[in-house]
Amino acid sequence: MDKSTQIISGIYKILNTKNNKIYIGSSINIEKRFGEHLRALKGSYHNNNHLQSAWNKYGKSNFIFTIIETCSIKNLVEIEQFWMDYYNVTNNKKGYNICPKADHSIVSEETKAKLSETLLKRAQNPNYTNSNKSSKHSNETKAKQS
Repeated sequence: MDKSTQIISGIYKILNTKNNKIYIGSSINIEKRFGEHLRALKGSYHNNNHLQSAWNKYGKSNFIFTIIETCSIKNLVEIEQFWMDYYNVTNNKKGYNICPKADHSIVSEETKAKLSETLLKRAQNPNYTNSNKSSKHSNETKAKQS
């Protein structure tokens, strides 16, 4: 397999070079996940309001996306949790992660309220586009939908 098409699973971080805050994530396909983050941040519809606000304030040039560890898919959650704890990324002064658990099993009432608020804002924003669309619609389909 050509190295440029190789899928890499592992743990990544998004570093804000202005304030050194970090977002930690994991993916079975890190390159694809970076693209998803970039599209959402550039489009101002990232599901993490804290990270989106920082992106809007400091701009793309002040964020660095890096892979911090590659690992097998079966170990992603465990290793992501290690790095989340290591960087203390759920502390607002140090990071952007919302959920304290890599498997998203524990979400505080405060976090649930914030997520609910974000989803409501998205629903009310006519410019919001769902980044999870798996296919592109033809102009004919778009015209029918409008």
